[in-house]
Amino acid sequence: MARCAECRKIILLGGVREGSRRFCGEDCRVRHRTTVSHELPEGVVRQEVFEIHAGPCPLCGGPGPVDVHSTSYVVSAILFCYSGVQQVIACRRCGRRRQASRVALKLLLGWWSFEGLFLTPMYLVVDAFRILRPRDHRLPSQALFDHVRSDLGERILEYEAELRNESGR
Repeated sequence: MARCAECRKIILLGGVREGSRRFCGEDCRVRHRTTVSHELPEGVVRQEVFEIHAGPCPLCGGPGPVDVHSTSYVVSAILFCYSGVQQVIACRRCGRRRQASRVALKLLLGWWSFEGLFLTPMYLVVDAFRILRPRDHRLPSQALFDHVRSDLGERILEYEAELRNESGR
């Protein structure tokens, strides 16, 4: 019988797989990733964050500072509406360019459903604040710390899965 890699409950049917690990549900899978990422030494996370922040932009290759830039999207038609928030790691210029393109997308495709009529103006206001608010770009944001912590945790889990696969051969 399989057991959940996070809570150790017995899994009779189904469950959620991630690599070689099996979880009783999506909540346990997410909780496991969070646990691994929060066990990382702060110095390791900080070093990676400052390397990314001071490095070149992953989108244009230009100079930093590089940070996380958030933007929302709304795409709708009569019966459906897709909306959410996307994050991109980029320099300020690329981040603003991505935000502006998402504003244009919302203006063109956001209004075409009942739900879109409400979400589009709300997200337009939120994105206006994101674009216009002054922020100190000399220091990395908490969002970059969170992204790096999560990414490092994922890489550790992938590495552990590779090691298990190699030892099982």
